[in-house]
Amino acid sequence: MKPILLIISFLSIFSTLFAQNGKLVTDQGELDKSFNISNDRLDPFILQTVIANGNITALNEIWLNDFQLGTLNPEQLKYLRNMYYAKYGYIFKTSELTDFFSKYPWYNKKNKTVDNLLTKNEKYFIEKIKVFEEKIGDKINANDLLYEWHEFTGGADQTGAILDLQKDGSFSYIYNEHTLQRTTHYYGKFTFINNKLILNISKQNLFLGGTYREYPDYIFISDPIPVNVIFNDNFIVSFPVSKFEGYKNLNHDYVWIRIGSTYYMRKRI
Repeated sequence: MKPILLIISFLSIFSTLFAQNGKLVTDQGELDKSFNISNDRLDPFILQTVIANGNITALNEIWLNDFQLGTLNPEQLKYLRNMYYAKYGYIFKTSELTDFFSKYPWYNKKNKTVDNLLTKNEKYFIEKIKVFEEKIGDKINANDLLYEWHEFTGGADQTGAILDLQKDGSFSYIYNEHTLQRTTHYYGKFTFINNKLILNISKQNLFLGGTYREYPDYIFISDPIPVNVIFNDNFIVSFPVSKFEGYKNLNHDYVWIRIGSTYYMRKRI
């Protein structure tokens, strides 16, 4: 599932990149000795590693995103959600969770409740994970998804990423250029089964290197190297999809939906 072939888009010389032991090299030598493919939230499988290793240090450094959560199965989602409680020594009521976290030396069961210890971000992440664990709601027709969806980011006319689901089963996901992300695009095929949008991702566009700079209204990456990541074995991301009417009063010209933990809108036709 890991990326094996990286093709650089714009360099003074057009060269092919390969991932060797997690580092990126060109035919001219190593591109950046300090760069690792798992850095800067580029690794879509980082949460699987965090769960398997019980790495709460890494958990503290990760801002959970839907593409990483979408790679997890129900059991992994459960362990990830409860890792935040285990971090503060929560005494679990089931032997399954007790046995799982007792494998790690940092787990010290001592508190019957830890809600007052959880940070604001940790509570937000827990609710985000719960969205991926929810039971299927009202059935959604697959044809109702075949549009260009715009991520809702605040006001009626403020949008972020664009998820374009085509009739031929292909999709593209494009981050807003003003969003501070190393990943800029995802491409591949999709299916929709039982209110689950399943993305089969074959290519990822991202930025390497560069410098973080501030603009009046946002932070951006200056002079990065654009790279295309071709996945040898396409990786699967699954998002729960549910109907959403919460923002319909903002603008009656839009249809709303929740994909993963993110709200999207499109213009009515």
